[in-house]
Amino acid sequence: MLYPVIIILAVSTIHESYASWCSNQEQARCSCFQTSIRCSEQPSLTQIPSNIPTNTTFLDLTRNGITSVGATSLSGLTLLTRLALEENQLSSIDPGVFNGLFSLKILGLERNQLSSIEPGVFNGLFSLESLYLFTNKIISIEANVFSGLTSLRFLSLHTNHISNIEPGVFKGLVSLENLDLYGNNLTTVSANLFDSTTNLEELELRGNLLMCCTMIGLIEWARNQTRLDSFTGTCSDFNQTTDINSFNSTNCPEPCKESDKTSEWKKAKEWKVEKKSQKTISLNIRYMLKMDIWDTTRTH
Repeated sequence: MLYPVIIILAVSTIHESYASWCSNQEQARCSCFQTSIRCSEQPSLTQIPSNIPTNTTFLDLTRNGITSVGATSLSGLTLLTRLALEENQLSSIDPGVFNGLFSLKILGLERNQLSSIEPGVFNGLFSLESLYLFTNKIISIEANVFSGLTSLRFLSLHTNHISNIEPGVFKGLVSLENLDLYGNNLTTVSANLFDSTTNLEELELRGNLLMCCTMIGLIEWARNQTRLDSFTGTCSDFNQTTDINSFNSTNCPEPCKESDKTSEWKKAKEWKVEKKSQKTISLNIRYMLKMDIWDTTRTH
């Protein structure tokens, strides 16, 4: 019975130490423990407290009323490894805000009001391994938004309103292992999006109205990936739901064959040439007749 008592006393001591108020007046509403700072559960806190100590490794800003992140709010925090900004009122993030956070490994932006992410927002986060953007209001993801995140392993975008993912969005994410797109408005996903994600192990697409006849390329790609352990999604083709891994494409309408397209293009081109030739001949005849009339008039 000695061990539980020791454990309880140890936990109690740690809790009391963590709960001590920061001595810096500018973080008067925050609690400090070693290199961790906690400023959470304060709806009246609308901005990140200034002059955060430069040796901070964990900054907890969850469940506040923060509406924006100032351009210099996080300056100098080169040792910061975890930043928690979830459950605030963030509607946008300016590019460059996270510049200089070279050690950051975990960034929590979930449960905010973000409707879009501008390219350049995550520039400089070379060490980032986990990025949480779920339960926001993101509609589309532009190309190059995640550019440079070569260490990123986990990306969570579930429960947004994403209906479009532009080509090149995941380009360069060579370390990505887990991508969660559950519960969005996607109807199709292209295999070309994953040209760079050679280490992908889990791809979650459930909760979308996927039309798998337009995703045959992705389904075939997934079947050929030796590292992909989990590939989940539900097809909504033909007014019925089917597991994406059991989808049979035999009932899908065949796309136009390239030879057919070429043939049709040639026919259209020949028709245009023929019409143009006919028009030219007609104009020439009219011109010749006009010249004859003019010459006849001159002789008289």
